Amino acid sequence: MSSIINHLSIYIEENLYDLKYGGFFTSINGSKKDIVTEDKTLVDMALGILAFSKTNNKTMIYKLLSDLDNFVDIENTGYFEILDSTNIVQAIGQVKTICYQVLVEYSKYVASIVLNDEMMEKEAKKKIEFIIGVYLSNQNASIYTVDWKQIIDEKKKLRDAALLTYICYQVKSYQYMDLLIFQLKKFVDGNRGAFSELDVNNQPYYLSSKTLSDMSLLILAIETVKLEDKELECVAEQTIIFIDKFYRHPLTKGFWDKSDRYGVVSVNLLSAYYTKSESPFPIKSMISHSLFLIALNSVRNSSIQDFIKKIKQETKKQIFHYYDEKNGGLNLGQGNWFSTPTTPTVPLARHVMVPSYTKGAFYVGNTAYLPLHEKMTSLQCLAILSLEMGDEKEEIKIPTQKYKKSSFVRKMDYIVSEPLTDNYIDLEKYYNWSQKTISGYSYGLTAYRSPLGVKSDKTPQNFSALHVVADMTLLNKPIPNKDELEITMLSSQNCDGGFAEQPSILSELFTTYCVVATEFIIGKKKYDREKCIEFVQSCQNRDGGFGNAPGYPSDSWHTNFGAVTLHLLNAEPLDRETLIQYLLHCQNDDGGFGAIPDGISETFSTFRVIDSLTILGVEIPNKRKAIDWLKNLQSEDGGFLYQKDKVVSFVGSYHAIGALYLLGESPNNVDQAKKWLSKHQSKDGGFSRAENASSDTTDEGFISIHASYMLEKKVNPYWIAIIT
Repeated sequence: MSSIINHLSIYIEENLYDLKYGGFFTSINGSKKDIVTEDKTLVDMALGILAFSKTNNKTMIYKLLSDLDNFVDIENTGYFEILDSTNIVQAIGQVKTICYQVLVEYSKYVASIVLNDEMMEKEAKKKIEFIIGVYLSNQNASIYTVDWKQIIDEKKKLRDAALLTYICYQVKSYQYMDLLIFQLKKFVDGNRGAFSELDVNNQPYYLSSKTLSDMSLLILAIETVKLEDKELECVAEQTIIFIDKFYRHPLTKGFWDKSDRYGVVSVNLLSAYYTKSESPFPIKSMISHSLFLIALNSVRNSSIQDFIKKIKQETKKQIFHYYDEKNGGLNLGQGNWFSTPTTPTVPLARHVMVPSYTKGAFYVGNTAYLPLHEKMTSLQCLAILSLEMGDEKEEIKIPTQKYKKSSFVRKMDYIVSEPLTDNYIDLEKYYNWSQKTISGYSYGLTAYRSPLGVKSDKTPQNFSALHVVADMTLLNKPIPNKDELEITMLSSQNCDGGFAEQPSILSELFTTYCVVATEFIIGKKKYDREKCIEFVQSCQNRDGGFGNAPGYPSDSWHTNFGAVTLHLLNAEPLDRETLIQYLLHCQNDDGGFGAIPDGISETFSTFRVIDSLTILGVEIPNKRKAIDWLKNLQSEDGGFLYQKDKVVSFVGSYHAIGALYLLGESPNNVDQAKKWLSKHQSKDGGFSRAENASSDTTDEGFISIHASYMLEKKVNPYWIAIIT
């Protein structure tokens, strides 16, 4: 079997390379037939030349060097940085960014050695020295006007200092080394990693993050030049230890892509709002992992070599995990919903609230998100540069576990037995708030047309429609415009059979479930059912679990959506037995379940696995232990910790209550749980994840209403199993 490097090389050539105009499409979904971002970037060209130089593919190197002519700025030294699909220069590409300009010249330098072209080697080195000169003579500013004469971004960035230091050493321009190393040291924060940005006074930029990508480039640069400077000798090791200690992902392993300036992985709303340069949410990015692996590969003769070897193996395993066995290529990574500002909840195949003009992003109302099952050219190239020839994904065999059939009654003879009675929530106030979310034929996430900050607006979303329709059903309220609502949902079905959040966006298993469940409630099923079944079935992986899109890796969250959606469609998974085994192996010794087999127990996944097994007609193993584990998570105020020794979580509490309900149990303190839920109702009638805060979305309303009915045992457990 050929290595993943060979697979990725072929994938890039066959799917991401533009045969008509040359260059690379920035992003695709699955295959070239579904291009997401047609525009072409200079950084992709640079990484492509480096990647194919590593594989010694001279044919592709010559092609890319020829295509690079389309980026050339004839009037000024360097290149334009963004072209459209027909190679016309985009207005936003008429700049000179230090790291991109030097990287493309370095790629030509590396290619010249492969091609044995001395003239190109000398020319590339000369231009590298020009860029270094501009950088050093302009107080290390990052972005310049197209003619290099004026500064656009005066912040000093670690990626620039690290790349220039590394490249300068590689091309043997030693006369600049002392000045570059002097600047590089200013980013180092002792044994706490390194800042990504400094201001004009060389002080850490207040809103700046520390990122895994930038610190990886720092490690790479230091390991290249540390023999020249003894002060840097331990910095690489300290940075790796810092990343290992503070950046580890607690649910699905791997590493977060960023933290705040203090090293805390958290939601940075201020940076997202005032700099508009990043999402407030950290994710698990395979771009960051690839750069980290490149950095780890550069470490030699370290006093912690065995430790570094272990981190390398774990990082490589994550990259392999996100390799798409069905379509080829690497998925971008994994996001998370957050239960509190610092603790992740469930796997999410989106990067939420990304900045404007993010490659591959879609805009829904006043926010944007990036589907993480896209295939970016830059990631495929970085993965080639990070992996070794012969690397192959490890086969993991899950042993068969015995199980019994469940006696759970899957029958909708009623939905609600009677209205809520001793509830502390103002139901009428919530009903009035939810009606304000009506937007055209559908529903928005909130009741607000154009809010400031990070609050969502009332732009129609299929995710929100399910919340409102489900709540109105429990409250015995009318659902207006059912026929029109179906029109909105039908228009969101893509040719692959899956559904998107809105028309024209990529299909996701998550949103497909939302539409199928909503159609089930309102009794309308005019969509292409057979194509929908095909899409859902194609999301099942060899391990038995489901990912959010075909080829996206499995987790218990999306596996739940796959199992329930097929149940609602009266269809079967392609491999029912392997699906059951995947779910069974998510259970831990404490009785709880994790997001993946061998994952840490938390309430979100515990509900999802219990729900999935219930729908599949499988008895929950170690049922008493699971019940006790869940009940012991309830705090004195009535809410539930999402994980042992962690924090109380609003969303996690719903999942704990739901899991207990499917197991035929209630929390130890039902009345206190009701009171706790009521404290999350905001003044306008909506609900918030935090107490005494402004209302969030219809999701929080759904949680509160459905949890209330479960606490009073007045809702059909089968409804809870299929409407989640």
